[in-house]
Parts: sequence; structure tokens; C-alpha cells
Amino acid sequence: MLDTKRQLVRGGAVLLLVALIVMGLARAGVEGYAVYHIREADRALARQNYEVAKPHLEAAVRARPASATLHLRLARVHRQLGQLLQAEEHLNACRRIEGQSEDYQLEVMMVQAERGRLDDVFEQLYVYVDKDKPQAPLILEALVLATFNEQLYAPATSFATKWVAKEPKNVQALYLLGACKANLAQTEEAIELLQRAIDIDPDRDDVRQTLALVLADAHSYKAAAAHAEACLKKHPNDPLLKGILARCYVGMGDLPKARELLDEALPDGKGDANLLAERGKVALIMGDTQEDTQEAEVWLTRAMQADPSNTVAVYSMVACLTKLGKKDEASKMDARRIQLEADLMRVDKIMSKELLSNPSAALYHELGTLLLRNGREQGLLWMYKALGKDPNSRPTNEYLADYFERKGDKERAERHRAMLPRD
Repeated sequence: MLDTKRQLVRGGAVLLLVALIVMGLARAGVEGYAVYHIREADRALARQNYEVAKPHLEAAVRARPASATLHLRLARVHRQLGQLLQAEEHLNACRRIEGQSEDYQLEVMMVQAERGRLDDVFEQLYVYVDKDKPQAPLILEALVLATFNEQLYAPATSFATKWVAKEPKNVQALYLLGACKANLAQTEEAIELLQRAIDIDPDRDDVRQTLALVLADAHSYKAAAAHAEACLKKHPNDPLLKGILARCYVGMGDLPKARELLDEALPDGKGDANLLAERGKVALIMGDTQEDTQEAEVWLTRAMQADPSNTVAVYSMVACLTKLGKKDEASKMDARRIQLEADLMRVDKIMSKELLSNPSAALYHELGTLLLRNGREQGLLWMYKALGKDPNSRPTNEYLADYFERKGDKERAERHRAMLPRD
């Protein structure tokens, strides 16, 4: 009996030892998994390749769900990619685990800036730049993104220039400065900056795609096509890349090849407004018959439904309707073209000059109405900025009440009507 008990004790001890070994191996495996993904994320972030870093950080967070540091790093990458809801989720996890550290509070302010609330946090953020603290490049990136997203390309360029001065080999800094310069029509500088970024990291396909677009806009179609084709080899089903390459073929005079690419990019006849407009333009140029021109009208109509202010679609539609003999419609469309040109010129002047010197409620209201009139939902941001300065503004509340009424949102319409003064 005693021997049996001893055997049982020994057996239990062996099982316990085996269980402990298995648990230890499991923990070691999980920890090794986390270390691997953190290392790979670090490598990607060293090249500012946020898309590559994100899945590695997500894997690391799954292995170490109680790590506030990893949640914070993943929140930052989501913000840098413009995924603000996901960034806030990980910031909330970070706060629950560790509380409100300085890094946490800084990241929260950068999310607020990119949400359109830069005015509220600018002074608190910019002190890091003024004092040249280690976080200065990170702050400058957030300031570039916040202003660039609102199409404030002049201040975005200023912030990006400071960032490049601090980190001249930072691919993301070069990329964003190049994008700013492109939007300010400083094409040669944009091309030089984007090419520098590609030379440092040839695998940054987002940079290469932007460079292809800028080169195409500059009518350097052969060089643009080379970059677009390099991207397409790695992303063969990307419709936007096919659209860029199609533009290059149009510029080089190969219309059949352009049409083939656009048809591949628009398999069901629906999609991005720029692709639809380009397909309509190609159909119009190639059209020899009435039926061909009618086909072009269909494509251009779809493009304008997707984006009423798409300039390629509007301009091409004038020519299309004229060719079809629809004089009255062509005349109305030409008036639309003239109005669109004037609106876009005014928007550009406000954003590049007047907002910097006179950020008033009236100017915000004007910018909002111009954008909304041309189908740009971004105009709502500026209308609410106007209300932020003057909550009881009659013109802004009246405009928004009518706008939401047309959209069928009676609740929001009534909310703005309630803000109007009683006569």
C-alpha cells in the first residue's frame, strides 16, 4: 500500500512537472511571438512604413494585451494612417492599463488635431517644437497631417519643411512635403522630394504612386508610366493604379490601351469619379459615331453623379453635349464649368492666403458654402468651425437647416432652426 502511495505521489509530481514545463514553453512561445513582431514593427517604423508596421503591432498586442506601451504604439500608427477611431480604441486601452501618462496625453492631442480641432491644441503641441524636444518630429508630422487633411497646404508645407530640416532622410517627411508642394503647383520641387524619398526606400509604393500622379500632371507620361507599372506589378488589381497608367497612355496617344485598362478598373461600370471621368473622356476622343458619343455621355454622367465638381467630367461633358447637338444642355453645362472654375479659384485663394491672416466665422462660412455647393462634404467641417466662432450665426444656421432638410435629416435641420433668433 505504501509503495502504491509513493508511486502515486511520484506520478503526480511528474505530471505537475510536465504541466509546468508545457506552460513555460507556451509562455516562452507567446513571448517569442511578441518579440518577433515587435522587432519587425521596429524595422518597418524605422522606414516610416506604417502599413507594414501595423499588422506586426496588432499581433504583438494580441500576445501582450496588458501592455500600455504597445497599445500606445499601435494607436499612434493608426493615427498616422488616418484611422482615428481605431487609434482612440487603443488609447482607451492604454489609459485603462496605465492612466494618463505624458505620452498618452500627447497622442490624444494629436488625434484631436487630426479630427479638425487643431485650434484647441495647437499651442500645447507646438511648445514641443519651439523647445526642440525629442517629440518635435512626431508633433510636426501630426501638424502636417492635420492641416493637409483640411487642404491648408501653405501651413502644411511650413510644418513639413521644418520636419525635413530636422530629419532630412525621413521618408515620410519627404513624402508629405512633396505632396504639399504638388498641391501648391510647385511641381519641380514636388518631383525632386518624392524621388528622394523613393531613392531612400524603393518599396514605398504610396510614394511611388504619388510621384506617378505628379509626373502625369506635369505631362511626363513616360516617366509616370514607369512608376505606375512598377506599382502594378505588386498590386495588379488596384483600380487607381490602372487609372494613372491609363492617363499616361492617353498622354502618349495609345487610346485603345487606355480604354482597356479603364475597363479593367471599372468592371461593373461603377467606381471612382476620376476613373469614370477618364473613361468618358477616352470614349469621347475615340468616338466616331453618335453611339460612341452617347456612350461617353453615360460615363461622364456617372462621374458627375459621383463627384459633381470633377473638372475632367464637367469639361468633357461640355464637348460631349455639343457634339451630340444638345445646345441648350451644353450651354447650361458650360455655365456650370465657369461657375466651378470660379468656385475652385476662390477656395484656393481662401485656403492658401486668407485663412492664414483672417480666420473669421464669415470666411469659414463662405468656404463651407463653396465646398458644399460643389458636392464636397468637407464643407460641413468649415460650417461647424464658423459656428464654433459664432454659435448663433443666422446665415450659417439657416444654411445648415436648409442643407439637412434637403438631405432628409429633419432632426439636425430642426436643431439648427432652433438656433435662429425669434423675430
